[in-house]
Amino acid sequence: MKIDDLDRKILNFLQLDARIAASHIADELKISIPTVTERIKKLMEAGVIKGFHA
Repeated sequence: MKIDDLDRKILNFLQLDARIAASHIADELKISIPTVTERIKKLMEAGVIKGFHA
């Protein structure tokens, strides 16, 4: 899987707070909530995200 700039930005938010709401990430990045959730799902399926720990 190729990780683009948007994926990196989403990952940065998750690294700071694994429990952050997708809606907050979407608001901050000015993208839709479904875009955030789909990107996170693909990152998990690719093994980039292995779990969430706060």
